[in-house]
Amino acid sequence: MLALGIVAGLAIVIGLWIVGTWETPEPREPEPLPTSEELFPVKPVGVDSINNTIDGKKVAVEGDGQVMNSPGLGVNRPVWCLNGPTQKRFSVPVGKTEGTGTFTPGLQVLVPELVTLSEDSKVLPIRIRLVGNDGGETVSELQVKPANRWQPLAISFPYDGARAPYRMHFEASGFSGAIYIDRGASSLAGDAPAQP
Repeated sequence: MLALGIVAGLAIVIGLWIVGTWETPEPREPEPLPTSEELFPVKPVGVDSINNTIDGKKVAVEGDGQVMNSPGLGVNRPVWCLNGPTQKRFSVPVGKTEGTGTFTPGLQVLVPELVTLSEDSKVLPIRIRLVGNDGGETVSELQVKPANRWQPLAISFPYDGARAPYRMHFEASGFSGAIYIDRGASSLAGDAPAQP
């Protein structure tokens, strides 16, 4: 009986020692979600010329661009990137043509779902202005829902060669994260050689 008591006592002492030295692991914090910049990274690269038309004629629009490294989206060329809330706009010159007509910028936008919109808004307000050399401007207001895909922007402006050169101003407001602007998918057909 004495031997059993000693063994039981030793077992209790060893058990208490083990419990006393046992360290409970710190609770792990959940890993933060990636930002829209991490989801669709870009790196700086020169300028971009997008396909725009005035009554079917191509007009170059150039500005600071960045190359998008996102193979799943099929884009490996310069695109514009805005990083809200500080960088919300860019301004680019529009090529000049004679006469009057309709200016149709071939633009598409990517507003990743991880972009944070202000005041629990479900849409991103976008304003595009075409400003002539006399200071007069035409404004197009759009609202885009975040989606992890390119969305074409259906916009056009009246064009008067007498007011050229024009500048196009693109502005998005009320967002945090990165959004991207690129030539519209429909403009790619214009890259094919002209038929005789």
